[in-house]
Amino acid sequence: FRSRHTHPDIGRQPGFQPDNGRTLVNFNADFRRTTQLLRHLNEHYRDEIDWESLAEKFEIPLRTLSRKIADVTGMPPNSYLLRVRLCRAMRMLKETDKTVTEIAFACGFNDSNYFTSRFHREIGMTPLKYRRNEEKASSAEGRFA
Repeated sequence: FRSRHTHPDIGRQPGFQPDNGRTLVNFNADFRRTTQLLRHLNEHYRDEIDWESLAEKFEIPLRTLSRKIADVTGMPPNSYLLRVRLCRAMRMLKETDKTVTEIAFACGFNDSNYFTSRFHREIGMTPLKYRRNEEKASSAEGRFA
């Protein structure tokens, strides 16, 4: 692609390297790899994540993996994984009658007390209070429907 408005001397400037299409190819491959990485985290959030093994699996350096996740999600990898786990837990609290401990383990937490403290810190209430609030909200919706 060459624009009619491109200055004729632009290719003669020192240090200028014309784009031979590799930049777009690299971007597409990078985007695809990052998308696959995030999909992997969203599908395997229950598992213990070994970031070094994950970097090897996706054939990128660990620092690059961290940077890519942060660039796309706006948060470091561990924070993103925590957010995914907490979102799944919120859904389970709302949609199931499983205990908090069952939900904690189902969402990748090894300790229900740690789950409860992180949930409270991030969401602003305990898992049980969240469940009660959601039950009240859904019963109120049912009355007005």
